[in-house]
Amino acid sequence: MIAPAFPTTAIPHEYPAKLGLIAVETALYNVLDYPAGIVPVTKVIKDDIENLNNETIFSTGWNLTKLDMKKASQDTENLPVGVQIITQPFEEEKCLAIMKQVQEIVGKIY
Repeated sequence: MIAPAFPTTAIPHEYPAKLGLIAVETALYNVLDYPAGIVPVTKVIKDDIENLNNETIFSTGWNLTKLDMKKASQDTENLPVGVQIITQPFEEEKCLAIMKQVQEIVGKIY
């Protein structure tokens, strides 16, 4: 399975304590003991940050987690954005093989 790795890019050091709960995408497979790995597939571009700051596209309202995500993502231009590859238990080799395939495909465009 290919799934989001994390809802944000890498974030500054002061934010993990505030945003720890958004790691559910990775924590779930860890708890279930499924092999998983993350592969970068693109980078944050200036348009991504501009869209993040556009309330019509990314509305935060009074959601404090979304507000922290927005603040944490301001200086992330050129940081990698990854996807997570997950396989069934005891299929570590398959997980690594799929990660390699994704890397080879994306490497041609990334």
